[in-house]
Amino acid sequence: MTEPPAPPLPIAGPLTTESVIVRTPHPLSADVDDETVLMSIEQGNYYGLGSTARDIWSRLERPIRIGDLCAGLAAEYDVPPALIEADTLAFIRRLAEEKLIRTLG
Repeated sequence: MTEPPAPPLPIAGPLTTESVIVRTPHPLSADVDDETVLMSIEQGNYYGLGSTARDIWSRLERPIRIGDLCAGLAAEYDVPPALIEADTLAFIRRLAEEKLIRTLG
C-alpha cells in the first residue's frame, strides 16, 4: 500500500536558486497541440503552458533544486544564464502562488 502524497508545504520565505521544488500531485494536465494545459480543481483555474513553460513543468515531475533547473535550461537554450534564472524564478513564483508546486525540506 502506498502512502498518500504529502500535502503542499507553504512556501516559506523567498524562493531562491537553492530551493528544492516539485510539482503538486493535484493538477490535471493534457498536451494539446504545442502546449500543455493544466487544470487545478483545487484553485478552480486552468493554465496554458507554451513550449518553455511546458519544458520547465516536465522537469518538475521530480524534486529539483531551482539552480539545477536553471543550469539544465541554460545548457539547452541559447539564452544568457542570468535571463534564464530571472525568468525561471518569476515562473516558479507564479506556480507557487497558484499552489501548483511545493518546496521540500
